[in-house]
Amino acid sequence: MPRELNPELFVDPVGSSTQPAPVKPRAPMVPDKIEMDMADLQIISAQIDHLKKRMSAMDQAMAKTQAQIEEIQQSNQLKFDRFKSAINKFEDYVKKGFQDMNYKFVDMKKSLTQRKLGEEKIESLIDRHNQMVQSFEVRMNQLKQVTKEQEIQLMNSRAAINESRLEIERLKRL
Repeated sequence: MPRELNPELFVDPVGSSTQPAPVKPRAPMVPDKIEMDMADLQIISAQIDHLKKRMSAMDQAMAKTQAQIEEIQQSNQLKFDRFKSAINKFEDYVKKGFQDMNYKFVDMKKSLTQRKLGEEKIESLIDRHNQMVQSFEVRMNQLKQVTKEQEIQLMNSRAAINESRLEIERLKRL
C-alpha cells in the first residue's frame, strides 16, 4: 500500500487557493531589542547549566573513552611485543636447528669421507694381498714345475743308474 500525504496539512489559512503562496525570502532574524523577563532568563540559565553538565559528562565520557583506548593500545602493544618476542624466539630456534643440521651434515660428510678413505685403504691392502697371493701361486706353480722336472730328472737318473748297474753286472758276468 503506497503512502500518501494528507492534503489538510498544507492548507493555506489566508485563502483556499490551490496554488501555493509565493515564498518570501527570509531575512535573518535579528531582533532590535531583546525583551526577556526573569522567568525566561531562569529557563535559559537552567538550560545552560544543564548543557554545561551534559558537556562535563561528555568530557568525562570522552576522558574515560580515551583512557580505555590508551589501555587497549597498551594491551595491544604488550600483545604485539610478546608475539614479536615469540616470533624472534621461534626464528632463533629454527636458525639453531638449521645450524645443528648443517653441523651434523658436515660431520656426516666428514665421516663418509673418512669411511671412503678407510675403504680405499682396505681395498688397496686387499689388492696388495691378492697380488702377493697371486705371485705366491705363480712361484708355487713354478716350484711345482721345477720339482716335477727334478723328479723326472731324478727318475731318469735312477733309471740310468739302474741301467748302468745292470750293464755293469752284465759286464761282470761276462
